[in-house]
Amino acid sequence: MSTIAVAGLGDVAKYVVEELNALRSPPKIVLLSREIRSWFDQQPNTIFRITDYSVESLTKHLTDVDVLISLIHSNDRFYNDVHEAMIKACQNSSRCKRFIPSECGGDIEKFPQHPEFYVPTHGAIRKLLEEQNEIEYTLFNQGWFMDYFIPADRSYMKR
Repeated sequence: MSTIAVAGLGDVAKYVVEELNALRSPPKIVLLSREIRSWFDQQPNTIFRITDYSVESLTKHLTDVDVLISLIHSNDRFYNDVHEAMIKACQNSSRCKRFIPSECGGDIEKFPQHPEFYVPTHGAIRKLLEEQNEIEYTLFNQGWFMDYFIPADRSYMKR
């Protein structure tokens, strides 16, 4: 059985945890957060690990993890600091060698100013990942969140 860590337990993480649990053979899901979140605490196949998102804390929590998924969103330096720590923790880990950084799309090569914060935040992390060869990574562009167009009672997204 694989073990997947999810960092950043906001609205999008609820969908990720639901979908991981819907798999025929659900993985063990490690939830990385600064505090326990009640919705996640009620989900099967999950275990909480409290972290301050430092390299040391993350490295300790990744000893039995295969993949780290970041869902931490920020438009400032915090994004870089946390993602740099996650990359270093995966590099330090003997097992966790796959990483998915938090991305919401953005072609910064063709459209570097849309949105403006992408180049100094996401662009810097993409460059860091491209320049290393110790961990595998992938970027997702999921497109529009349709939740903003459906009735609120069917969505986890804040409006």
